[in-house]
Amino acid sequence: MIRSHSQEETIIKKWSWIILIAAILMGAFFLFFQHLQEEKKAAEEQAVKNAVEDYLFKER
Repeated sequence: MIRSHSQEETIIKKWSWIILIAAILMGAFFLFFQHLQEEKKAAEEQAVKNAVEDYLFKER
């Protein structure tokens, strides 16, 4: 099938937008996942601190 030059430009522009939007969504997902990992780590550290404090308080 023979396409005109303007049709090819339209297809390239369409795919460029799709790729750009996909890249933005992937970046947003990565940042959100990273944020969740940091929150999980902070919660685990706090749980350990609380457990140590409870143990030390009971030992007194």
